[in-house]
Amino acid sequence: MRFIVQSSTLCYILIMNNMNKTETIIYWMNTECFNEASNFEKGLNQLNEERHTITLALNQREDQNLSLAAGLLLDLAVEASGFKADVLHDHENKPYVLNHPELFISCTHCHPYAAAIISKQPVGIDIESQRIDFSDIEKHYYSDEEKNYLQSFSNNNDRQKARTDLWCRKECLIKFDRLRDLKALSGLKPPLGYRFISQFIAGYSFEILIPDTSYSIQEVTIHDFKF
Repeated sequence: MRFIVQSSTLCYILIMNNMNKTETIIYWMNTECFNEASNFEKGLNQLNEERHTITLALNQREDQNLSLAAGLLLDLAVEASGFKADVLHDHENKPYVLNHPELFISCTHCHPYAAAIISKQPVGIDIESQRIDFSDIEKHYYSDEEKNYLQSFSNNNDRQKARTDLWCRKECLIKFDRLRDLKALSGLKPPLGYRFISQFIAGYSFEILIPDTSYSIQEVTIHDFKF
């Protein structure tokens, strides 16, 4: 049975490829609504057995909320694409739509936000807090080109945002093709035929990797939404 999450909002983004009319659907939300026990329990009852087990295996309620939201958003994205199928995880913990290899999905979460994306072409998505210090990660995993790019920012806050944006993009690329050579994954140069787009959330970097074609974006905010 579906339930309404009150006093919260769900953001829906539809990216329409103007060339072949395929859709990329993105959902994202603030997960703090699941601090309310009734919302949390009702949400758990919507999950399939695998995601239910994954969620309750986490020790912290904050992490449980994020896992719960990611599962619900993935299911919602599959349904919005016109399919009814479970979302499971492979041996690398990457989500996939059961019996639908033509669908590509990905999810991300960083307290208190969670997001999910679905498309008929490979895609990637990531959210990171700009309060996290990525300077050590920069030393080890950013290319010389990326380091030089960051040095072009004279303002520390702008440099920190750019540093976090780059890491988000690397995460998108990992989800896109599973490569793990982080220096080889350029946050400045997306794969051929792809582009990065940025979504605004204050204090966070939110990056999305989609095919580089002519597209239109429809963005809707839903209040008191229904799962």
